[in-house]
Amino acid sequence: MPRSFDQRLPVPLRVLWRAAAGFIANDGSTRAGYIAFASLFAVFPFLIWLTALAGFAGRPEMVDEIVALAFEALPAEVVETLAPVIAEVLTERRGHLITAGMIATLWAASSGIEALRAGLNLASGVTEPRPVWHRRLQGLLFVVLGALVTLVATAAIVIGPDVWRFVSDMLRLPAVWEGAYAAARYGIAPTTVFLAIAALYRWLPKPGPNRLVLPGAGLATVAWLILASLFSLYFERSTHYTVTYGSLGGIVVTLLFFYLSAAIFVFGAEFNAALRRNPP
Repeated sequence: MPRSFDQRLPVPLRVLWRAAAGFIANDGSTRAGYIAFASLFAVFPFLIWLTALAGFAGRPEMVDEIVALAFEALPAEVVETLAPVIAEVLTERRGHLITAGMIATLWAASSGIEALRAGLNLASGVTEPRPVWHRRLQGLLFVVLGALVTLVATAAIVIGPDVWRFVSDMLRLPAVWEGAYAAARYGIAPTTVFLAIAALYRWLPKPGPNRLVLPGAGLATVAWLILASLFSLYFERSTHYTVTYGSLGGIVVTLLFFYLSAAIFVFGAEFNAALRRNPP
């Protein structure tokens, strides 16, 4: 019996082909649009809640450091659009966690989690069996844990140089190790992206065979880093989008970046699903 087209491909290309077929069959582009909208809608409530949590911890200025670190990984055009709005949102410091407004804000931030869950379930070809309240509670937990991890990671990054200098002086480490430490700091952003994507792939979908998450998370992380680099490179050399969209150009570019990032996230899930269903 003759083999199908994808069976004649090398194993890596075969899995990519099947992931692409799953992306198209499951209408991944539409799912990416929904995820992009919901994620952008959830960014600002998340920052508001993160500000309140940082104020409760006695370090409200840490949110500014978090935003600055996040901006280092984003294309300049996206930063120029989001920075003024985020600065305006963060101007009013909120120190109260348990208020009706904060609970509503936390709920709004969890809406982005629900959009990701829907996309992952469809990639896996499953129907979500858990009730709405269960899913929402898990989404809220993800937001809270995400905020806590973000604060702890940022604190580690901020105090990292002081700790390194203390350890280096105490142990009299060679100067060449300073370069290794600097290189390790640059690896924090991609490592954080990878771990966050892997956690979402593992625990958001319907409970089941979701343990194979690292290949898709790795692929999505590499693709997202390439996307961010190419995005910056292209828009540094092109101004056509301002001619087409005028003053809305920055907003359009930001939405496009969120959409392509969401498409990469969905494709990574499809890649994992293709590996589970048709192991090479």
